[in-house]
Amino acid sequence: MIAFAMSPWLNADAINGGGLASWAWRIPFLMAIPMGIIGWYIRRAISDTPNFERLKESGGLSRNPLKEAFSTPEHRRAMILALFIPLMNGSGYYVLFSYMPTFLKGDQIGFSTGTALLVTASSLVAICFAIPFMGALSDRIGRKKVIAGAAAAMAIGAIPCYAMIVTGNVGLAVLGACLMAVIFAGHTAVIHILIVELFPTRVRYSAYGLGYNISSALFGGTAPLLMTWLIPEFGIYVPAFYAVITAIGTLIAVSTITDRAHVPLRDTL
Repeated sequence: MIAFAMSPWLNADAINGGGLASWAWRIPFLMAIPMGIIGWYIRRAISDTPNFERLKESGGLSRNPLKEAFSTPEHRRAMILALFIPLMNGSGYYVLFSYMPTFLKGDQIGFSTGTALLVTASSLVAICFAIPFMGALSDRIGRKKVIAGAAAAMAIGAIPCYAMIVTGNVGLAVLGACLMAVIFAGHTAVIHILIVELFPTRVRYSAYGLGYNISSALFGGTAPLLMTWLIPEFGIYVPAFYAVITAIGTLIAVSTITDRAHVPLRDTL
């Protein structure tokens, strides 16, 4: 919403002209400083889990968690799952939110900067409301069912949603983007806890961080570049096809796990 409010100042002509717009783009980053302070305080105030504290006191933590994360077949299988279950993150966060303003401002749709940001902001509001409900649902029926349901819904709904987005009608674009955001909430609300539940406490943080971040870099961080490259070659529905493919990949990967939503966390294997 901040970017939308500032969009009249931040068009290319204004920036090239200097003055206010030559530094105004820094304002949203400066406004994030209080949020950074709040995040630092929260991290300082919370305690580690009882399992971690118990292992720490008894000397049971791994001295080389990354090495241990690949030491057994079960660990290696969990690492592969940590790489592929987040596939849908590429089409969700990195395409739906990061790349969407650029996509909407393209010649084929032609939204203004402000309108493109409004569509994206609307979808972000939608996912903010949907995430707590998806998290609560996963506590009731399990992580696996929620993520699998979200992946199946994305595989079915991505193309119809993009069909609304590419009409060039603002109302339909907002509706399509919000529907995709609500679907994606079933993934993003649950993915982190599902992955950490794949690993024992001894290696949990390092193994989760390695698997998830490599996946995000490979399939998410490259997504905007991939879309920019492929859309001129294969058409405006490339992001929809990417959403379908990554959703199917997540669905296949998550279908192989045992849901541990209602099982105590493990210290070791």
